[in-house]
Formats: sequence, structure tokens, C-alpha cells
Amino acid sequence: MKRLLLLSILIILFQLSSYGIKAYFHHAQFYAPTVGTYLETYMAIVPNSVAYKINSNNKLQASVEVTMIFTADDVVKEYRKYNISSPEVDTSFAGLPGAFIDLQRIPLPAGSYNFQLLVKDNFSPDSLSFDYKDILTISISGNEPAISGIEPAERFIPTETITKYTKSGYDVIPYVSNFYPNSVNSITFYSELYNIDKEVGAGNDFLIRYFVTSVPSRRMFEKTITLDRRKAAPIVVLTKSVNISDLPSGNYNLEIEVCDKNNEVLLTKKHFFQRSSNKPMDTPTSYANVETKDSWVEKYSTVHELGAHIKSLYPIAGNVERSFIDTDFSAKDLKIMQQFFINFWETRNSIAPESEWEIYRKQVELVDKLYGTQIKRGYMSDRGRVYLQYGSPNQIIKRSNMAFFQPYEIWHFYKINDKNNRRFVFSLVDFGTSEYELVHSDMPGEILNQAWFDIVKGNHLITKENKNIFDDEYDQLRRDYQD
Repeated sequence: MKRLLLLSILIILFQLSSYGIKAYFHHAQFYAPTVGTYLETYMAIVPNSVAYKINSNNKLQASVEVTMIFTADDVVKEYRKYNISSPEVDTSFAGLPGAFIDLQRIPLPAGSYNFQLLVKDNFSPDSLSFDYKDILTISISGNEPAISGIEPAERFIPTETITKYTKSGYDVIPYVSNFYPNSVNSITFYSELYNIDKEVGAGNDFLIRYFVTSVPSRRMFEKTITLDRRKAAPIVVLTKSVNISDLPSGNYNLEIEVCDKNNEVLLTKKHFFQRSSNKPMDTPTSYANVETKDSWVEKYSTVHELGAHIKSLYPIAGNVERSFIDTDFSAKDLKIMQQFFINFWETRNSIAPESEWEIYRKQVELVDKLYGTQIKRGYMSDRGRVYLQYGSPNQIIKRSNMAFFQPYEIWHFYKINDKNNRRFVFSLVDFGTSEYELVHSDMPGEILNQAWFDIVKGNHLITKENKNIFDDEYDQLRRDYQD
């Protein structure tokens, strides 16, 4: 009977693994005076996605081969290949084993790297491997104030014996996922702050503010705000748990702000996560009770002026806020518009809402200059909206003098929230307006158009005489999109 149960477990685990390895991966950069900058990588292997075999101890165990490659300027800067094994499982165990975690610390000088991770199942070579690619930037100098990466943690345990998980007197067990189900009510994490003493003076007080904001609307949730007053030192360890029990389902950023004694923000760091919750979603807000008397919003004293500012908020507004923005302001009462406007920014920065608005206003003015036309403000254009919603792209490729393709721009973001290597293709579809339209993006929620190539190509006729030119331009377009 025992042999039959063991055979059944092995069959189940092997069948599940045949669909391919499933893994979660995260990374964070740190600095140590004796090592310099280094990257920590965290990977969790889902146990029912790999094959188990009986080992020499008569226990069930899985094994995977991990390959990591870091390249810069087509030169391999770091290469690692190793095996990791799961914890042993007794053959009488009738359930599924828990996930097994790998942690690596990899010294890397400051710079940008093309990173590839490949994970293969040693006991099921025909199953699909796990393949992950990213562009990683190591930016800590070691001399300037900086915040390390954020390491989400499952728990902290006071260190008794030094292990690979040991940091600053704790064993930090990684939480290798950006998803927090309804059963998890806090986001726990570890981070480090470097050289803040050079900014505020050794031993002087400074403030650290932790909070959660919604994505993409950037709304700050006041119940998540926590404050720590600390003493400046060359290295300050940050260990914290932020309560997320009141957050409805959605996308969020955990944010850290380091402020001086005058509450001026010196450093910031964000970490994207997703939340699934039974809490109700936002409902339309009543702005009637929002106080505006003697506030900064009163300087916007005409419906026309304030209406234009409110319209510019659309790229970063939430769905409920957009329903207000979409209304006809010509029939709106100035008071309710002021109440909406100040509430919009107070929910994003309760301490300095006007400063938050002025930062965004400068971005609006920039996209007006770059992408506005005689008939349309920059934030209303596709390029302006994408810029305001996602920030400045890491790379922009522009082509405007091709024989067979309309002028186009390809924007490459190395990272948007939890998504790596996202691209936006804009094309000058209408020469009369000189406005570029978004024709394709691989960012979820945006236009996904597999036929975008035909839109950029237009209606140009390809003949035997000009096919060589077309082929060259097509190859250029393909390289532009893949670079």
C-alpha cells in the first residue's frame, strides 16, 4: 500500500511538472563597504511545476539547474550556473511540498546590464524551462546618499546561526511575489539607507515616511502612512511592516520617503505590488465637505483656468475621478471644482499637496511643449498621456525619412511597475495634424495590435525594383522594436 501511495505521488508530481517550471523572481541592489555594490536575487520554485525523484536518503526531492548571465555592451560581465535542490520530503507525505527558495548575492559594479535567467528541471528535461529577461541598473555609488532596493519579507527571525538569509542581526526570509492575497494583511520588507549622515549630519534626526499609493492614479492611502524618526549614520537599516488590510483589490506602490528636519524629501524608493481583497472598491466621493477656505487652491479663481488644470489630471486619475473630469465644466460651480482639485492632491500627498501639483504641472508643461499642437494640448495626445502616466521612457527611437514606412517613434521602458521591457509604438498616421498616434503596445491595458506593422507601413506599393529598399527598412524597423 505504501509503495502504491508513493507511486501515485510521483506520478502526480511528474505529470504536473510536464507543463513547465513555474517560478517567481525578484531582485534588489545593496551596498557593503567591504564588497561594493551587489545584487541580491530571490527565486521561489513552485513545487508542483517540477519533477521529484527518490534520493539516496529514500526521500522525495526535486532539482533544477539555474543559469544567470549579465552582459553589458555585448560582453559577459558575470556568469553563474548551479543546481538547487528542494527540501527533502518523506515518501509517506500525501500532500504537495512547499516552495523552495534560492538567494544569491552577486557583486556588480554600477551600470546597466542585460540579464537572462534560465531554469531547467534536472529530472524532467523535456518540460518547458523558465526563461526571464530584464535590464538591470546598479546605481548606488557608495559615496552619495541612496536607498537600497526593497526586499519583501515573509518574516524576520532574530539570528542565532549565520545563514545566507542573515542581515543586520536578522534572518530575512524573502517573500518572492508581488501578489498579496486577502489572507495577508501587511507588507513586510527590508531595506538599507546609505550615507544619509553626509546630507543631514552624523547623529542628527531625520524622518522616514512609509505609505502606499494606487497605480496609476497615485492616490495615497492615509491609513498606510507610518513615520519613523531616526538618527543619521553611514548605514541605517530599515525593517518595517505596513498595514494593507484596508486596501481594496488593485495595483499599488509601497513608497519610502526620506525627509530632512524641514520635511523636504531627500530620497524616494518604490516597490510595486498587487492586492486581492474583499474590501469594497472606491465609490464616488462627495466633495461638498472638503474645506478650501484660505487654501492654496483659491488662487485658481475662474472656471476656465481651473477646468484646464483638472482636465490635465486625466492621465493619472482613477476611474471615479475620471468620471468627474469627464463632465462639462462650463456648467460646474467653481467651488466644487476647487474642492475636487484640492482633494485630488491631498489624497496623493497629504503633507504637501500643492508641491505635488507643481511637480506634475511642470510635467504637463513639458508634454505641451513636446507633443502639443495648435488644436490639442500635449496631455491630450497619445505620447503626452503615456509620458504623464508612465514617466520618461528609457529609450526613444525616431524614424522620419523612410520610403515605405510612416514616421514612427518606439518608446522603450525598461520597467513599468512589475512589467519589464515594455514598448509603445507611435506613428504619424495623419500628416495634416502632425500628431503621432499610439498604434501598439505590449503594456497590459494599452492597445495591443498585432497588425501594427501594416499601420506603420501604410499603402505603399512594393515592386521588384524597390523590394530591396523595403527589406532594408523592414529590417531596421524590426531592430528598432527589439533593441
